Amino acid sequence: MTPFLLLLALNARADDRIEVAVDPRVELVSVVCRLAGYPEYNSAPDSPWLQAVDAQFGPFKDHSAVREAAKLREKRGIGYNAPVDLALHLDPETFQPLVPLTPLPRRLDSRWDGKHAAKYAEQLARFASDSDFESFLDRQVEAIDDIESRYRRWVAKLEIIGWFDGMFGPVEGATYTLHPGLLLGPHNYGSSVLLPDGSVEIRPVLGVAAIDERGLPDIGDDPPWVLVHEVAHAYVNPLFARHKAQLAPGAQALFRKVASPMKAQAYGDWKTVANESGVRAATVLFAKDNLGDEAVGATAARELDAGFAWILPLTAALDAYRTDHTTGLEGFPAVAGKVFKDWASDPGTPPYLGPLNAMIHDEGTVFILPEATDDPASSRASMYAMMMHEKFWAEDKVGILTVDDAPKAKGKRRVFYGTLETNPPLADLLSRLNWTVGPDGVSLGARRFTGEGLALIATFVDPEGGLPVTVYTSYESAEIEGINEVFHGPTDWVIAKRNAEGAYQIEASGNFPKSLDGRWSNPAEVMNLGFDLE
Repeated sequence: MTPFLLLLALNARADDRIEVAVDPRVELVSVVCRLAGYPEYNSAPDSPWLQAVDAQFGPFKDHSAVREAAKLREKRGIGYNAPVDLALHLDPETFQPLVPLTPLPRRLDSRWDGKHAAKYAEQLARFASDSDFESFLDRQVEAIDDIESRYRRWVAKLEIIGWFDGMFGPVEGATYTLHPGLLLGPHNYGSSVLLPDGSVEIRPVLGVAAIDERGLPDIGDDPPWVLVHEVAHAYVNPLFARHKAQLAPGAQALFRKVASPMKAQAYGDWKTVANESGVRAATVLFAKDNLGDEAVGATAARELDAGFAWILPLTAALDAYRTDHTTGLEGFPAVAGKVFKDWASDPGTPPYLGPLNAMIHDEGTVFILPEATDDPASSRASMYAMMMHEKFWAEDKVGILTVDDAPKAKGKRRVFYGTLETNPPLADLLSRLNWTVGPDGVSLGARRFTGEGLALIATFVDPEGGLPVTVYTSYESAEIEGINEVFHGPTDWVIAKRNAEGAYQIEASGNFPKSLDGRWSNPAEVMNLGFDLE
C-alpha cells in the first residue's frame, strides 16, 4: 500500500456499523462441503483451524449430510455461495429455518428449491448433533476471539456503509455482519437474508487466502476492498433485480460474448455477470471517492485482470448517472444494459492502466538499451539490460534498439534502461515530464525523493503519442546492474535504494492518477503530494 493511500485510509472515518463474527452456520456447512469434496471448500491454506477441523470431523465423511451434499452438487450444481446462502437462512443455534423455504426466499441462491433446501437443513442439524459441533466451537473460543479482533481492525480502515447508503439509498432495517469464512480459501460471497418482518441481514462472507506465522488469517494492510465488493452485492443485486426487463437485453448480449471466461469463474448466467459488473463498477467508484484518482487505475486494473473489460465505461456511466440523478439510481439498470450492449457489439481494446507488471510483451514493444561509455559500470549496465531483455522479453518478440536507433521506436511501446547520460532518448523523455534523476535524489514533477543512489522504476502513458512506457533508471550506471531485483509489479512506480549489504529495498511506491475513461493524468503535473525521503 502506498504512503498516500495509507494516510487517506487511516484518516477515513471508521465504519462502526459492520459487526464481525465467526459464524457457526458458515463453518458447519463449510465442514460438510469440505468432506463432500467440493473443490472450493478444499482450497483453504493450512492452519491450526483447518487441522482441528480435519481431526474432529474427518471420521464423519460418510455421514448422511455429506452424502446429501455430494448429491446436491451433482444434481443441482450446488456449490460456491449456495451452501453459505442457505446456512445463513438458518438459526445459528438450532439450524432450523429462520424463514419459510417455500416459496424460495428472495435472497437465497436460485439453485435451491424449497424441498431440497429444507431437507439439507435437516441434514446439517443432524450433522451438528452427531459430530458434537458445539464442543468444537467451545474449544476454539480463543482462536475465534483473535480472528474477530483482527478483522475488526481491518474493517475500521474505511466507512463503507455510509457511502453505499448515500449512493444507492439506505437498505431499510438492515444490519451488517462480516463473517470470516475459515475454510473458504480465496472465495468470498455477498450473502444476505430477508426476514419475515422486512428487515435485512447483510452478511458478507470472506474467505481466508493466506495464513501468517501465528496461524491467523493474513489480511494485509490494504483497505478492505473485498469487503467493499461483497457489501456492494446487497445494494446492486436488488436494484438490478427490480429492473430486470430493462437490464436483460444488453446483459444477455454481453453474456453471449463472454460466456466461456465468465463460466470458468463460476459466473454461469447473464444475471450473475450483470450483478458482478455492477458491483465492480461500484467498487471502482468507491475507491475514487474515498482514496482519490490514484486508486482508480489500480482498482480498475484488478477488474480488467478478472476479465471485466467493460468496467471503465460502466463505472463512468454510473458516475455520470449519479451526478445527473440526485434522487436515486432506479434508472441506472437501463443505462447499464446499454453499456453492456454497446460493449458486446464493439469491445475495442481496454486502455493501459498499469501497473508495472501489466506492460505488454509483444512485437508492439521495443527495448531501448543504454550506451556503453568509457565507464566500466556503463558497460556492465548495458550487458545487464541485454540479459534482462533475453530473460523476460525476447521470447515474446519484443524488439531491441540502440539509442541511435531509438527514433525507429515511433508508434511502439518502449522500455528504457540506463542513466540520463547513457540513454539520451530516456533523458529527453524525462525532461518533457519534468522528472529529474540526480546525485542527491529523484523528482517526479513536484514530488521530491531525496537521497543518494536512488533507483526509479516506473510505467506511464507518454503524453506525446499516448503509448505506454516503462523506465528502469538511476543517476549512476552502477545502480542499473541488478535493478530488476527491486520488487516491482503491483504499482505504477517504485523508488528503491541499496542497503548496507548491497540489496535493494523499497523507499516508496505508488500509482498515478487516472480518470474513469482510462486517461492518465500528465505525469509531469500530478506528482505533487509532497513526500520527502530524508
